[in-house]
Amino acid sequence: MIIRMKMSFYSYVILITLINYAFTKPHLEAVSRRDTEHFADDPERHDIEFDHNAFLGEETAKEFSQLTPDESEEKLKVIIGKIDKNNDKNITESELKAWIEYIATKTKQNSTDRQWNDINPTNNYSIKWKEYLEKTYGPEEERLKDIETSESYKEAVRHDRRRWVAADLDKDDSLNKTEFADFVHPEDRPNMREAVIEELLESVDKDKDGYVSEKEYLSKLKFM
Repeated sequence: MIIRMKMSFYSYVILITLINYAFTKPHLEAVSRRDTEHFADDPERHDIEFDHNAFLGEETAKEFSQLTPDESEEKLKVIIGKIDKNNDKNITESELKAWIEYIATKTKQNSTDRQWNDINPTNNYSIKWKEYLEKTYGPEEERLKDIETSESYKEAVRHDRRRWVAADLDKDDSLNKTEFADFVHPEDRPNMREAVIEELLESVDKDKDGYVSEKEYLSKLKFM
């Protein structure tokens, strides 16, 4: 029973964190292999830091990396106390799941806040599409001048535009902060479902023929 609970919780951690990494709005530059692969089934390549971030949150995980073993132990006791909602000195699977969901939500909120503030430092009520493009990618003419990056720029803008339209509930071609949160983290928002599915299918359809072959499907599973 103990082993089954551990496996269930471990799988849950992987699921939550993979969803976040898979659909968080990426920058134009390619995401590193380490950011997209966890290697959960390969002990030699297993990314422990990935697990730490899922359990602690990225900022708290960074704090832990600077602490001594004794300091880490004391801080971990505080966190365990927060997880143990009924104060029975035992951590149940449901308590662990609730904690991971809390950390995932907090991480998404922090990510949204950072990107919102970067693009909108004066904290206007909403961000216009053209303003977003300029702040995110720089002047379009500069991007299109570089032959090596122009195609990836066009593809990134196309993906962004699809998400933007889906997130723009009032159809004013601007996003307020709530809509922007859907744009950045669309994975659990009903209005973003179609955009997310299309994005995922495009990432699998490597030959761009509009279909997902068995080979493409299996290749994607192997990569994940």
